[in-house]
Amino acid sequence: MPNSKYIWILGDSYEILPSVLDGILGKLVGSNEYDFILTNLVGRYRHNTEIVYNDKNLVIDELTPIIACISCNIINRKLISHPRFEKYRGTDFGIVGFVLDYIASNHFSLLFCRELSVVTLKTPVRKVGWPSRFFEIMFYNWPSFVANLPDVYSDRSKDIAKKLLVTHSGLLSWRSLLHIRGANGLNFKLLGENKNSVLKLCGKVIFCYMFFLCLIPSVICKIFAGAIEWIRRKRYQLIRLINPKLDI
Repeated sequence: MPNSKYIWILGDSYEILPSVLDGILGKLVGSNEYDFILTNLVGRYRHNTEIVYNDKNLVIDELTPIIACISCNIINRKLISHPRFEKYRGTDFGIVGFVLDYIASNHFSLLFCRELSVVTLKTPVRKVGWPSRFFEIMFYNWPSFVANLPDVYSDRSKDIAKKLLVTHSGLLSWRSLLHIRGANGLNFKLLGENKNSVLKLCGKVIFCYMFFLCLIPSVICKIFAGAIEWIRRKRYQLIRLINPKLDI
C-alpha cells in the first residue's frame, strides 16, 4: 500500500496524461482535504469548472458514471481500510459500490475536477470476458446493485443512476457495441431475452442499433472493430510523433 495521502485507483483501460497528473497535484496544495477526488471521463462532462460535493443525492444523480469508471477515482488513504471497502472488493462494482455506500451514512467531501480527464488507452487489447458478460453486468447486475443501495437514496435517484451508466459511460457507444457483437457477446437470442431491460434503460435507438448489428455476421463486426481500433491507434501515434508534448 502506498504511503501517499491519496491513492489513485487506475484500471487497465485508461491512462493518466502528464498535464492531468500535474493538475491533480496542484489541487492538493493547501489546507483542503477531500475524501474523494474525481477526474472527468474522456471529457464527457464538458463544463470547465470544479465542484465540491457534500450531498449524497447530488452525487448519485450526477456522478454515477464517473465513479463507475475505476480510473476516475482518487481516494483518501484513510478510507482504504474502511470495512465497507472490503465489502465490495472483487465485485463488478467495487469502487462505485464503496463510494455510494460510504457517503450514504457519512459526512464527506468529494472534489470533481471536470477540467481534468483520464483518457482511453490507444491499444488493440480489450478486456477479456467483458463481451460474454455484457448483458449480465449491464442489464441485471447493475440494476440489482443500484436497487440494493441504502434506502437513504430515493427511488427517483436510483432510477436515474441505473440509466446514467448506460447512457453516459460510453459502455454502449456504437464502437463498443460493434466490438461486443464481434466477440459474440450480442446476438438475437440474448437481445430477445433482455429486450425489456434494454428498452427500459437504453431506449429504442440503442435497441434498434443492437438489432441491426445482430443482422451482420459477428466475424464482419470483428473485422470492422479491429480496423477502427487500428486507425485510432495509428492516428494517436502520428499526432504524438508530430507533437510529443500534446496531451490527448
